Amino acid sequence: MDHRVRKDANVPERHQPHFIVAVPARNESELIAASIDSIRAAAEELCSPRSVQIVVACDACTDDTARIVAEIGRSDTRVESISGDWFAAGTGRRAAIAHARRGSAIGPTADVWIATTDGDTIVGRDWLTVQAAAWAAGDHAVAGIIELHPDTDPRISSTFERHYAIGAHGHSHVHGANLGVRADAYDAVEGFPQIALAEDHALWNALVDAGFRCRSSVALRVSTSPRLRGRATGGFADTLRDLVGEEVVPA
Repeated sequence: MDHRVRKDANVPERHQPHFIVAVPARNESELIAASIDSIRAAAEELCSPRSVQIVVACDACTDDTARIVAEIGRSDTRVESISGDWFAAGTGRRAAIAHARRGSAIGPTADVWIATTDGDTIVGRDWLTVQAAAWAAGDHAVAGIIELHPDTDPRISSTFERHYAIGAHGHSHVHGANLGVRADAYDAVEGFPQIALAEDHALWNALVDAGFRCRSSVALRVSTSPRLRGRATGGFADTLRDLVGEEVVPA
């Protein structure tokens, strides 16, 4: 049975949470517009597309990322940007979430859902409806899976697929690029920790340890950049480079 909350399903608006979408971005001028557009497209699948806040945390950007986000925001008030020198995706996510919640009357925290992705990532059109269904089912957090952009070098994509294990209904992965959490649960564990790396795993583990209902979903999918030289040492790009081997890594 399809439990996704779609705008054409005649579902009352109260069955959809208020969404905060936090997107850290560091020098993502080539990809950020497509990332935001994919989130906006996902919002249009909801019963209340306007009940979505998208905040891009421009982290120590020296390119046009902030300008591009601001330009999109002029035509779509759901899109905002903040700028800072966090030098960490987790701290950027935390700042984006705090900014969205500051001075905004968005209702009880149990009715607010925080979704996170990255500035080099494209979400599917059902990305928010799948998370709305998780919220409606009583989940406190949901972790999705990642794929590589369709135009990825086949040598890289095939190696990644061989090593990236998923089951028929679940998986063991946690990615900040594809993660959702109910705001009251997020607050209970004090949110994303301000650490340089693996803030996604730290948040997830804290939620699990606190007894919250956390579910892994193979239905929640995003596609991300296959870059092998990343923004953070030890991040996904480094992991991908280790998998594919130096013979695939461009000079």
